[in-house]
Order: sequence, then C-alpha cells, then structure tokens
Amino acid sequence: MFQLGRFAGRHYRVKHTSRESHAMAGAQRSKRRPAAKTNGQQSPSVTTVNSFEEFLTELNSINYVSNKFWYRGVGKSVHSLTPSIFRHKSAKSQSDYQSLELNLNETFEMRSLPYAESREWAKDEWERLFFMQHYRVPTRLLDWSGSPLVSMHFAIASVELDNTGKPTSDAAIWVLDPIPWNNAAYAGTNFPGGVLSAKDSWLKRYSPSEVYTQNSQLPPVAMRGVHNSARIVAQQGFFTVFGPQAEAMETTFAKVANGKPVFPQSCLRKFVIPKAKILSLRNELFSLGVSESTIYPDLEGLAAELKRTFGF
Repeated sequence: MFQLGRFAGRHYRVKHTSRESHAMAGAQRSKRRPAAKTNGQQSPSVTTVNSFEEFLTELNSINYVSNKFWYRGVGKSVHSLTPSIFRHKSAKSQSDYQSLELNLNETFEMRSLPYAESREWAKDEWERLFFMQHYRVPTRLLDWSGSPLVSMHFAIASVELDNTGKPTSDAAIWVLDPIPWNNAAYAGTNFPGGVLSAKDSWLKRYSPSEVYTQNSQLPPVAMRGVHNSARIVAQQGFFTVFGPQAEAMETTFAKVANGKPVFPQSCLRKFVIPKAKILSLRNELFSLGVSESTIYPDLEGLAAELKRTFGF
C-alpha cells in the first residue's frame, strides 16, 4: 500500500512497503499508450490511471519529485491545452485576438474600479494580466499547479454530471516539465535556462503591449506568476503564457525542425482518468484533505464544499 507521509513543501512524499512489487502492480493496472510519431512529429504519451495510488506510481516512475513537474487538470480529456482567449467563437485571426485582448484589458480596468480594494495590480501590465486570470477573465495564460493533488481535484471537479449524478466524460491531468520545455522554446538563442518570471527580459515579447507588434510565431513558455492572492498560493500556481497565435501546446509540441522534434518527448505527458472512476477518486481526494475549501481558501470555496457535501 502507498501511504502519504507528511508533505514537505510542494511535493508529496510516498512511503513504499515494497517499491518493486507496487511498481509492477501499478504498471499492470494502469494502461500506458506510447507516444505516436508520424512524419517525425510526436504526440504526448497517454496513460490511463484508475486511482491516486496508480497516478503516484506513474509519477514515481518518472522521478516527479526531483524533476519538479507542473500539472493541469481538465474535466474533459479531449480538451486541448489552449488558453481561454483563443477559445472565442468568432475571433479567427491575430488581429481579432489583438483587438479582443485590448478591449478586454481596457474594459476590465475601467469597470473594476468599484470592486477592487487596491489598484496596485493596475500599475503593471503583467500584474493586471495575472489579476484578470485570477477572476477568470479570458487571457493568454494557462494555469498549472505544482501539486499533483491539486491538479487531480481540478480535473475531477470540472467533470460535468448528468441528471442522475454520473460523470459524462473522462478527465485528464497534463504533466509539463517546464525547464526542458523552455530550453527548447528558446533553442538557438543564449537563453540561460530555467523558468521565467514576469520581470524577465526574455518575456518582453509576450507582454500585452508587445506580443502583437511582431509578425512572428512565439511558442508558449513557462513562467511563475505573482502571488497576489491566497488562491494562487494554495494552488501552487504557475502559468504558461502564449504568443499571438491560437495554437494548442500539443500542436507546438509536435513540431519538427530538420527532421527532428523540437521539444523533448518527456516534457509533456497526459494521464486520463476514466469517467467510471471519477466519483471514487473524488472521495479518495477528500479523505486526503483535498477539497474546495483547501483549494479555494475563502468563503466561495467553503460554500462550494458545503453544497457538494450536503448533496446539492
């Protein structure tokens, strides 16, 4: 059996009673589909997991603690890694997205005046972008978490239920290795490596004021956000910021240069949770202390947890 010990920092330590036997058992239970390659292009490996124990078995096999992966849970396994602003129904071109982002930014800044207690976030364009993302305004940011537990909660909580309370779709957890991803994104430059921060000069081309001024293709890159809310801290939040083109990360991941993949195969993976396992996993996470009130440490999170607990 796996036993979750005291969690140190952002990682979840797992105690093994028999590492070899449980690794073999986990591999037998989970279903792993190797990454497909066509004409040199690659797609992320896909693994089906039926419990949090199986998920941790798979993560241990890729040394997840020392590699410091990021995680993103989605309620439909077919959903692509595309930020919300690029999901607009009528916007098609870069000029459409440029106009849309500008109008969203200006309207939010103007109409948020009666509601925001502080205007510190409005002084910097990156601060404003993170603030808007926090309140679910569409942006070029995609949320990630440093916690596999948090990401599994998001995946399971996002699954739609039918009128009998049964899940309607498989969920998924994407796993990103941010450092090799960034190294590949900046290949051919003197990029020093690592995860970016908002003040980093390497992010200047991605800023709201500059991203649409250059006629170039900018791949998504991994960055740390500003911890300007309790939610970001609780969720161990990180981001990938996208360039001006509406292209999913999987599409970027598949690109080839000189007959070889641009991105390392190991830097993007997908774990699928079958819909038949959603409810049991939800109970499993709750027993581990992961619930709406811990993910959203505010009254809104408490209210959501109470609604679920009391059957609403």
